[in-house]
Amino acid sequence: MRNHRVSGVHSQSAGAQVKQHGKPNNLIELIVEDPYFSKHVTKEFVEEKLLKPEQYTGRSKELTIQYCDEIRPMIDNILKNSNKAGESVKLTL
Repeated sequence: MRNHRVSGVHSQSAGAQVKQHGKPNNLIELIVEDPYFSKHVTKEFVEEKLLKPEQYTGRSKELTIQYCDEIRPMIDNILKNSNKAGESVKLTL
C-alpha cells in the first residue's frame, strides 16, 4: 500500500509542476529518486521497460490485420459492383 500512496504523492506533485508552473512533467524523476522506489527501479529501467506503449497493446495489431483481411473481400466486392453501376462510393474506415 505504501508504494501506491507514495506514487500518488509524486503524481500530484508532478501534475502541479505542469499545471501550475508550466514545467515539464518530472514524475519519473520523482519516483526513481525516492528512496522507497530507488531500491527497486532505475530511470533506465522505467524508460526502457515500462514507458514503451507498444508493450501494452496486446494483440491489437494482429487482430486489426486479421479483421482487415477478413473484410477486404467484402469491400472489394462493394467497390467492384459500385463501379459497374457508375456509382460513387465513399469508404471511411
